[in-house]
Amino acid sequence: ADLSSADLSSADLSSADLSSADLNCSTTFTKEPICTNLKGVKNLTFQQVKAAKNWEQACYDPELRKQLNLPPENPKYCAGE
Repeated sequence: ADLSSADLSSADLSSADLSSADLNCSTTFTKEPICTNLKGVKNLTFQQVKAAKNWEQACYDPELRKQLNLPPENPKYCAGE
C-alpha cells in the first residue's frame, strides 16, 4: 500500500501489517514534502513501523521516535501536520 502523505493520526493500528506499506513523502501537489503522519496513532509498535518502506521519513510522536532511534524532533516538514 502506498501510504505516502497519508494522515493516519488518531488511527488504531493494532495488529496492522505495514510490511508492504510505503511511508515515503510526496511532492506531487506541493513544493514542500507531505509525509505520512503517524503522530497520535494508537497501538503502533516500532516493529510494525520498521517493517514498512521509507519509515524514516514519516512523522511520529516523540516517544515512538525515541523507540525508532530517530532524532527527538520531527523534521520541519512535519510541523504543519
